[in-house]
Amino acid sequence: MQRLGLGGGAPQPGPDLRLPLTSGHVHTAETLLARNGPGRPFVLISPTATGLHHGRSKTWQHYGALTYALQADGWAVVM
Repeated sequence: MQRLGLGGGAPQPGPDLRLPLTSGHVHTAETLLARNGPGRPFVLISPTATGLHHGRSKTWQHYGALTYALQADGWAVVM
């Protein structure tokens, strides 16, 4: 940003994103983790993207294959 003369750029994020969670969020997470085996390793993926970037879809087409490969290796995939 400085190279372009647009100021100092965005401020650095703090150590906490301060995402507000309701008791419902916590309950749902605890229930799902308990049901699927506490302590089991998991991978969190976020396959959603909308819109276009340089005229192309931002959605990666290989999330399905990645999910199956991770599951085959014993990972729980959380979306």
